Amino acid sequence: MDPRDWLCTLLAPSYCMFCDRPVPEFRNGTVCHDCWDSLEPMKPACSRCGQHYASGPCSECAQCLPLVYLDFARSFGLYRNELGRILRQYKYRADQSLAPGLVRLLELAFRQNFSSLDWDVLAIVPTHAARVRDRGFDHLRLLSRLLSGRIAVPARRILSKRLASRPQAGLTEKQRRRNVRRSFALRGSVEGGRILLLDDILTTGATANECARVLKRGGASRVGVLTVARAP
Repeated sequence: MDPRDWLCTLLAPSYCMFCDRPVPEFRNGTVCHDCWDSLEPMKPACSRCGQHYASGPCSECAQCLPLVYLDFARSFGLYRNELGRILRQYKYRADQSLAPGLVRLLELAFRQNFSSLDWDVLAIVPTHAARVRDRGFDHLRLLSRLLSGRIAVPARRILSKRLASRPQAGLTEKQRRRNVRRSFALRGSVEGGRILLLDDILTTGATANECARVLKRGGASRVGVLTVARAP
């Protein structure tokens, strides 16, 4: 038994947020093994943006039309039910014990969709420093640090959030694109780089596309985005 599991069971027993059963494994955080395993991966219908209800590849998928700078987008599952609750618990309640479980989902999505391609850098969609201070931790930086070793792609901070834009939740697609316009800046050279962006949720793709625009204008040759969840 992992010594952390023994200490977790003895000193700070945890109970699953869904089924209330004990969670003896340290790496599972506040969700039991069975409930992690019950999360269903989505089946991408669009070969480019990964949308699950698309009628065909990118030429027939309306979701792709505004995403002119992104080459690929894939997510583990849909942002609803248990997966949605896990992400809200992690992101807004700072439950960092969920990070290893989320990384396992990200790794599975990567292996299924991106492992046949070569990637030079794993980079997060950056969060403004003021919002990181409010949350108490950088939720994406933690995930990228854990994921990097599992997929053998080095994590680098190559983008910064220079403007504290409004939260994207509740905005229309047009408002989202306008809200993030010119919000990001390069921190270093990406000439010829194959960049895999990491984010938590993909909704319209406006934020990831704006990051990809900055990266492509900086010389990146390919930009994909990997997220835990996709908005239904």
